[in-house]
Amino acid sequence: MSQYPSSIDITRIDSAIEDALWSATKSCLGAAITKHKSLIKAIGLRSALYTTEREQLVGNRSGRQGSEQKLSSSDLAARALFFTVADAAKVKLPLAELLTLDCIPQRTPLRVLDIGAGCGAMTLGLMDAMPKLATDVVAIDRDRDALTLFSSAVGVLGRSHVTLETRVGSVESAALIDDIDLAFLGSVLNELDEQVAIGLVESVLGQLSASGSLIIIEPALRESSRRLHRLRDHFLGQGSDHRVLVHVFAPCTRAVAPCPAVEIERDWCHEDRPFSPPPRFAS
Repeated sequence: MSQYPSSIDITRIDSAIEDALWSATKSCLGAAITKHKSLIKAIGLRSALYTTEREQLVGNRSGRQGSEQKLSSSDLAARALFFTVADAAKVKLPLAELLTLDCIPQRTPLRVLDIGAGCGAMTLGLMDAMPKLATDVVAIDRDRDALTLFSSAVGVLGRSHVTLETRVGSVESAALIDDIDLAFLGSVLNELDEQVAIGLVESVLGQLSASGSLIIIEPALRESSRRLHRLRDHFLGQGSDHRVLVHVFAPCTRAVAPCPAVEIERDWCHEDRPFSPPPRFAS
């Protein structure tokens, strides 16, 4: 029986993923941290950092992993129980497109690199999309507590065909594994200097296997979207002389640079898809 499903439901996240995150959060941070009022407040504060107060997020951080100052437990709970669930759903769309195009390597186990992994949204999304897929995952993040929670959630899911190695470190200077089949950069690049982001993407592309792919997920905000357009232009504009030949699968299949949306400052684009949240997320 193939480890690859015939199709992927991109509209939902299995409640088992949410249950695993709740179990891991209670185990790592204590049950009190998940109380409704406390959690709602923490989600609101983290949402503001991601949107209206982004200067605090970007200005004081080196990558999405945060500053050296330890983040609060309530903030970590918000990231795990709300934002990780939402982001896990986002990665299922590009995975479905790669699956449809038969562009996921037929290797067992698949070599996966999750950069800026946090609480594990990208890898958990992969596990939800392809529950039988055997993978060796290396997850890198500066936030040790987030990685611990991520590892705990994977343990709760109890899939013996998935191995997870966590590495604490900065995304900018982390040693990457080679021969990567699938690499994730989930909401990482928007919190890096633009040239640093380009360098990181170039490094990851250079470590992909011959049939490997890099999935980049970024916030659907104007400036972060425009930065992603510019990054895409950079790699498409390199042409055949660049040491890595880049093919952009989606969401825009334009094969030449520059992107016309970049020419006018108010222009930008992103993808909007339906999502049916699991029970706790919905409440």
